[in-house]
Amino acid sequence: MQFGMLASFGGVANYVYLTVQHGRAFSWVMMLVNMFLAFFVGNMVGSLLPDSQFKDGLLMTAGFCTYPILNIIETQSRRRLGALMDRVMNKWIGPAGVDKDTPEP
Repeated sequence: MQFGMLASFGGVANYVYLTVQHGRAFSWVMMLVNMFLAFFVGNMVGSLLPDSQFKDGLLMTAGFCTYPILNIIETQSRRRLGALMDRVMNKWIGPAGVDKDTPEP
């Protein structure tokens, strides 16, 4: 819970920064969405970090960088899941290049 709260501060800072930087209108709903996603990332990253005097700062940085972190996780998950499915399918069904319907010579 503490990890997520610290990351939420980073998420709020990111939302305010982007809102001011791009001249957008402030939205409470979008800020709450940012806080929720930063809370999620903070809990996830916080459980992976060892105890350190820098942990609080790293969690706020993770909250500030919520969207890039989620993008990395999504991209790597797709790549790894695709590789796993290829291995499983090759083992159970056979390589994709082999046509099982043609007669053997």
